[in-house]
Amino acid sequence: MTRVVVFACGEPLRGDDGSGPACAERLSAAARSRAEVRTCRALSVEDLLALPDETSVIIVDAVTGPSPGTIVREPLADLERIAAGWSPVSGHQLSLAATVALARALGWEGRGTFLGIGTTSFGLGEGLSDPVAAAIPTLTEAVEREVTTLAREGA
Repeated sequence: MTRVVVFACGEPLRGDDGSGPACAERLSAAARSRAEVRTCRALSVEDLLALPDETSVIIVDAVTGPSPGTIVREPLADLERIAAGWSPVSGHQLSLAATVALARALGWEGRGTFLGIGTTSFGLGEGLSDPVAAAIPTLTEAVEREVTTLAREGA
């Protein structure tokens, strides 16, 4: 079985930016048995470079651009191409696309998927907006399906 790591990115104290961690909290025991779940405020190049070979990655993050509550699924290999119309908002020092591209340039050969959720509100101390809160179960189901798919690849 392929090793799978889920990076649930975001700052829970910044409104919809907390969608990644909110999703991680809802993941089932079955999904957690197939994947290592890491909650982080910002994904770093080092996070990716430290992964063992043959690790599949799922990055979950808030994005601007799509309508609030819309789920976005893209292969990491396509992230630079498709991220022009939207952007992750978890306070990354580099954009998520740049972080993945730099890790690849430094030798990371990882594969995986980006799962994002369209957002609307990022105020300090705010909770999730209504459309994002309503879509968290759908995002969680998408992450669980992706975990199952990636864990079975190479099995």
